[in-house]
Amino acid sequence: PNLQRKMATTPFSSSVLATKLKELQNTIHSIQTLSLWLIHHRRHAKHVADIWMKEFQRLSGSRQLALMYLANDVIQNSKRKGPEYGVEYERVLPKAFKVVHKSRDHQIKKAVHRMLNVWEQRNVFDELFINELRVVLGDDVKTEEIEAKKLKLERALSLEEIPTEVKPPDVESMLKRVSILFNMEKQQKNLKVQQNIDATYSVVMATGSTANITEPSEAERLFKHVDELVVMLSEQRSALTERVTEREHLDTQLTTSIHHHRKQVKSSEHTLEETKQKLEKVNLLKEDLKVHLGRLPDLSKLTSVEFAPLPAVGELFN
Repeated sequence: PNLQRKMATTPFSSSVLATKLKELQNTIHSIQTLSLWLIHHRRHAKHVADIWMKEFQRLSGSRQLALMYLANDVIQNSKRKGPEYGVEYERVLPKAFKVVHKSRDHQIKKAVHRMLNVWEQRNVFDELFINELRVVLGDDVKTEEIEAKKLKLERALSLEEIPTEVKPPDVESMLKRVSILFNMEKQQKNLKVQQNIDATYSVVMATGSTANITEPSEAERLFKHVDELVVMLSEQRSALTERVTEREHLDTQLTTSIHHHRKQVKSSEHTLEETKQKLEKVNLLKEDLKVHLGRLPDLSKLTSVEFAPLPAVGELFN
């Protein structure tokens, strides 16, 4: 407890955080102690997520696994105090999971899959984001369930009803997703990359058949082109998959938000109608009061009347 209090009162800075992340050990005590400090400084969540991501890309093995466990602890235990870490880690986790996917460390892959299952069971993130992370890891995504959920939302939208279990997304989360999509679009419009893919594809397909190759040097040259094309097309496929997933996620968020705002509009319209009726009744009462006041005598215009003095007490008995 004394160490935790000391950690909580340590001022935040990027250099201090970087040092703490480098010193982090894959033990419960080390992870929970640093998690407590990060939650205490949750107003710096954006910087924390960015620095965490840099360290995650730099490290490997058990050190990388410790960082993932730290993120899990911070995300889950900070929800009671605010959504800051959930929002910021939602921004960087796809990049981190891409690193895990490329890793040959089966231990961290197994741990990350377990973590995803826990997040799904505890609703740490919504279903579409969980499936987005599964896609990044190369898993088979339950597309039928996603489509069923989207269809349910679309039907609810047509009926102008909001499913009670669906919560409206926060505006900040939607804006961050729009920003991510905007950056993806800019990268996708890189003509140089596309031209390189098209040129290499043309060279490879121009060969026609491997039977036409007679020289080893020619075969090696073609193999090199094919290998390059596989890498480029695989990266393009991954980028397009991410874009589709992001758009589906944003589509669901926008649909849910429309549900929420339509319900709010309906409620506001009802309140507005009640207010109009009340105002009309008050105005009618005001007009009645004006008419009634006009019928009452003006006491200020009455002439003063002099009354005879009252008899004395003795005169009453004479």
